[in-house]
Amino acid sequence: MKAVIEKRKDIVFYIKFFPIKKETQEQIKSIACSKSLTMLDDAYAKKDIAVLDCAKNISIEKMTELAKSLGIRAVPTLIMSDGRIHSGYVQSEQLIEIIDGRR
Repeated sequence: MKAVIEKRKDIVFYIKFFPIKKETQEQIKSIACSKSLTMLDDAYAKKDIAVLDCAKNISIEKMTELAKSLGIRAVPTLIMSDGRIHSGYVQSEQLIEIIDGRR
């Protein structure tokens, strides 16, 4: 996503979490409530993420229900503004093609 944003200033990503691993759920709740991209980067770098007090206000069940209601069963899954859905990792250039509808 970062590479896409560097190349295209007209593209925005909204992140919704779909926690799969039980052992990371508290950390994910902390990232979600803090809205911290630094914490998200740290999680991807496998650094320790502090569990914040605001995490108690985040519902893993609601995250899971939203994903299921949208038919999301894989991570990452992208939902485009026109409703198209793409699951799975792709390189930045391919992602731009998907977003632009060329793929």
